[in-house]
Amino acid sequence: MSTELSLVQNGDTGLTLTLNAAEGTLEIGISDADGRMLYGSTIDAPSRGAEILTPAIESAFSLLGRNITEISRIAVVRGPGSFTGLRLVTTTAAGLARAVGARQTGLNFMDCLANQCLPYLTAVERDAQLWILARARRDLVYIKSYSYNKGEQHPFRALTK
Repeated sequence: MSTELSLVQNGDTGLTLTLNAAEGTLEIGISDADGRMLYGSTIDAPSRGAEILTPAIESAFSLLGRNITEISRIAVVRGPGSFTGLRLVTTTAAGLARAVGARQTGLNFMDCLANQCLPYLTAVERDAQLWILARARRDLVYIKSYSYNKGEQHPFRALTK
């Protein structure tokens, strides 16, 4: 939201790599400096993420005919979610960022889910509430409430931390 670090700087033409493993799957996205999605993949890899993530990233860049050194930004979902999955993608991102000199930022999983609701909220009145629930583990959920402020640049304001 408004507190997130802007990763794209003037004149930056590199690629953005986005990684998520908050819910037991590996998600890899690659976009250009204008935010156009060039590649997206979801891989179901229970208990095999460490073996699959790095080759999957390498394969994605190969399919695009691009070089991994073109990464200038890395965004990683930092939680809430699977501790092991989040640790895997943040560690991979940190090592990769160091190797290619990319900038990094973290994304809040619940905020990302809330923003996915935007297309469905066009008819909603100003100051409506949105509640996001995501499975944590058996009999437990993550929950976060938002106030939706129609027409604002950042339309969601979290009501909880």
